Amino acid sequence: MRRLAALVVAAALAGCTQMQVAAENESRHEGYYYPPISSTEFYKPRAQALEDSNRARRLGFVAVMLAQQLELPYPPSYMLFAKGQDAEKMIIIGLGEDFDTIYRARAHMAALTTIARQSPLFQDLGTEESFTFYDLAEMLGFREIVLSDGKTYAHRIRLR
Repeated sequence: MRRLAALVVAAALAGCTQMQVAAENESRHEGYYYPPISSTEFYKPRAQALEDSNRARRLGFVAVMLAQQLELPYPPSYMLFAKGQDAEKMIIIGLGEDFDTIYRARAHMAALTTIARQSPLFQDLGTEESFTFYDLAEMLGFREIVLSDGKTYAHRIRLR
């Protein structure tokens, strides 16, 4: 009986250690790119990840988005990063008043949805009226998106 109890305690402690490592990996960007996560929402994508979505494709997407931001005749309103071992976490940090509240950040995401719906990918699939920017993120293989003003809040969107 004592041996069984010892095994249960050992398993529980091992589980706690695994949970602690997962939590550390999950929050390692907090305090560096954005403040602690202050809210979380879940989005069930209507799209499926593309078969050839991988780290390289996600990093390429981020590079294209950054290049577009830097080509504008005015300073960028946000910066976008792909982080995590497989670049599966999208981080969007607002650089001005466009993101000073979660409501403005969501409005910005709605604007990104409008842009995504004009993409050849959505139009070829015939989904330009129903898919969102979050669906595009899912198609690229992102697992979560963090929106932040870089000062006061960080909002996580978990895909799936």
